[in-house]
Amino acid sequence: MDELPVIYIVDDDIMIRKLLKSIILSAFQVRVVDFDNGEAALRKAAENPPALIILDLYMPNLSGKEALRMMRSMQETTNIPIIICSTESQMEAIKDIVQFRIEGYLLKPFEAASVVQKIMSATGIEPANPLENKEKPSSQQNGETAFSVMLIERDPHINTLISSTLESQFSAQIMEVPTLEEAPHILEKFTPALIVAGLEGSDNDLQHLARMFEIVDRQFTSVAVCAGAVSQESAAELVALGVAVIVLKPFTAEQFTSKIRRIAVRKTANTKP
Repeated sequence: MDELPVIYIVDDDIMIRKLLKSIILSAFQVRVVDFDNGEAALRKAAENPPALIILDLYMPNLSGKEALRMMRSMQETTNIPIIICSTESQMEAIKDIVQFRIEGYLLKPFEAASVVQKIMSATGIEPANPLENKEKPSSQQNGETAFSVMLIERDPHINTLISSTLESQFSAQIMEVPTLEEAPHILEKFTPALIVAGLEGSDNDLQHLARMFEIVDRQFTSVAVCAGAVSQESAAELVALGVAVIVLKPFTAEQFTSKIRRIAVRKTANTKP
């Protein structure tokens, strides 16, 4: 059996590495190796050149710019496709590194569809789970195409039900986040079309949701919550925050699909540029 293509992720932010790894492995049949510094990535790339390197522009010690310059000057690494990962504030620096040849750049916060498209363009690797398939399954024949979802649900059974439903019914690209508390940090770097958040009945649930709504673009990102018994007062608070859908536990895949379908159809029909 042929060996899988290898993609390197080089970023000192562990959340970015986890996010990119999740997106890549959900779309491509590849192997992902991540590094938290440029020196280690440079050494490894010289020994075993990967199919692609996704390289953060600014890192301590050896910066992405310097790592790129060194890779382009070494015979072993000069032809490796490289995508630079940067923020809006670093765009001026991008102009300085074009001389070293890059195959593209990802602007933080990025979307799953953008990551997949950039990788396809840079490497020619076709997704095993394409965002759009010419022969769509019956669940997608009403104009439903893939969209990115952040899933926050600690119950493993509910997590599996939601994940399998979103993937089978809407071809969603899913980024799983362990807790509501961690979500705001990731939302500063990742823009999903939908957030599905499982509430745990904690006094901090609303606080964490409020923090999330301070970060997301409400015109693009919708939020659905899954919860046990919800009082009218609590439901009113959730709606006031901006929650679009409340799904009461326990629920079936059919019930969840019915609640989410309206959002999924709207999001896939009007993706963010």
